[in-house]
Amino acid sequence: MIERKRDYLRKKVLVVDDDVVWLTLVQAWLKLAGYDVVTRGGSLGTVAAVREIRPDFVLFDINMPGLSGDILASLVARDSANAGLGIVLCSSYNLNEIRERANHVGALGAVQKVPNRHEFVAQIEKIFALKSPSPK
Repeated sequence: MIERKRDYLRKKVLVVDDDVVWLTLVQAWLKLAGYDVVTRGGSLGTVAAVREIRPDFVLFDINMPGLSGDILASLVARDSANAGLGIVLCSSYNLNEIRERANHVGALGAVQKVPNRHEFVAQIEKIFALKSPSPK
């Protein structure tokens, strides 16, 4: 009974990144931190996937072929079906540059790709704490 309640309260995160190694790593890190994680290996079909998956948060890599993460974030944010969705941009770019792009598209925050699980998850949790989406 307690386990079922914990699963219900878990935050669902959609991670979108074209780098399969990074995507796999982040998925494992976030699952270890207690998140329900869904991944997509690129931008194609992501806007529709967000509507279907209905995550609490979306983590977009900025530098992807096709549509970049900041453009995707802008498209997803404009969709009224995604009201209340926490959008976060992620990149190996300088953190100030990522934050600037995140602010430009109205994202909740920005994180830098770092090779340390604890540091990465701490960045994510700090941003997620800014917004606690209501249950669906």
